[in-house]
Amino acid sequence: MENKLNLSHDQASTLLNRWRGDPTTYFDEVLGVTAIWKLQQDLLNACPIAIQQHKPIYVGSGHSLGKDYICAGISLWFLQCYRPSIVIQTAPTARQVEKIMWGETRVHWANKKIDLGGIA
Repeated sequence: MENKLNLSHDQASTLLNRWRGDPTTYFDEVLGVTAIWKLQQDLLNACPIAIQQHKPIYVGSGHSLGKDYICAGISLWFLQCYRPSIVIQTAPTARQVEKIMWGETRVHWANKKIDLGGIA
């Protein structure tokens, strides 16, 4: 169930600044995701650093590793914490983008604990 927050500008800025530097907290407080495994955590930890240093992050391939799940959440984190922004999600095929990446993104959006505005 979503909580409509009635925050002052300063309160919202404080939350966004905290989440911007700590995507794990965003995953917990906004998306309600607490069960992640080590490599997913490593990816979350790398995101703010890579953004600050303007460096790419490379994720190795593999089946059923949770890459799409965590990357879909990272997309929402980035969109909300780095406004205004655009995220382009890619995959080897259009079907994978539409069914898997966008599907995971919609699941995160539908299950979020806090409504920060926007549409999916």
